[in-house]
Amino acid sequence: MKEATSTWDTIVALRALQDIDNQARIVAEERDRLRARLAQLEDALDRGQEDLENRQRKISDAEVWYKEQQELLKAEKDKVSKLKAKLATVTKSKEYMAIQRELEMHRQSINDKEEELARFTEALESHRSAVSEEDGRLTDLRNEAGEEQSATKKSITSFDKQIASINSDRVQYTEQVPADILRRYERVKSRREGIAICEVHEGRCKGCNMTIPPQLFNVILRRDSLEICPSCNRYLYVGVAAEENESEEAEATVSA
Repeated sequence: MKEATSTWDTIVALRALQDIDNQARIVAEERDRLRARLAQLEDALDRGQEDLENRQRKISDAEVWYKEQQELLKAEKDKVSKLKAKLATVTKSKEYMAIQRELEMHRQSINDKEEELARFTEALESHRSAVSEEDGRLTDLRNEAGEEQSATKKSITSFDKQIASINSDRVQYTEQVPADILRRYERVKSRREGIAICEVHEGRCKGCNMTIPPQLFNVILRRDSLEICPSCNRYLYVGVAAEENESEEAEATVSA
């Protein structure tokens, strides 16, 4: 059967528990910061890779279009060659003029197509160069990220071990705190930025800085009950030094 714990022993255990929980919180926050950094890094690499692949696909599509246009250009030139050959055999003036007009049309089409392909080739080469540079930058970033990822994962593992060790130490104090008080401690801690028990200093709660009623302060001094701040609902205690000062002031008042 578990031995009954005095109020002051409970307060001491709660204070130790809070110190441990704050230590665990600080380590967890640093670990989570590293995890967030790692996620950002991986996301940046994924987005960079996706963008690069999209641009490479556009180049591939452009190359297919270019080949198709070259085939069309070749077909136009073949038509011109055939029309020239046909023109040499024509004897009628009307037919000759018709073939000449058709030749001019195909020649103009060829000129337009060649100019278009020349501009396209220049733009495509520029785009290829930009994509090649982007590929190089992404490779460099991936190499740098690999080193950072490795170091970050090691740090995260170290932090996980620290948290596990801290939580292991925590058990010895949770066993000293009654279950109902421990449940309330956890609830208040989650709502009050990790601080569930506070010292009363110079008549004020150090958690919310509100004045503690004198009658409640006297009850807290007796240490025979666990009291709660009327303002912030944290557990309250008076440290040994404060209690000694209170006793000295009371003795001075009686002597006077």
